[in-house]
Amino acid sequence: MTTAAAIDRLVHHSVILELNLPSYRLEASQRRQAGDHAVQDVSLKSEAAAS
Repeated sequence: MTTAAAIDRLVHHSVILELNLPSYRLEASQRRQAGDHAVQDVSLKSEAAAS
């Protein structure tokens, strides 16, 4: 079975959701490039506390 055929079988009856949300990875990358490490440190601490 080719890859295309396998994917076709998997998604044939699937519902595909397209989420038009802002990318948190892109935002984090832009903050790092801008030198805003304090915001990054706070977000990492809040993620660690949540888990």
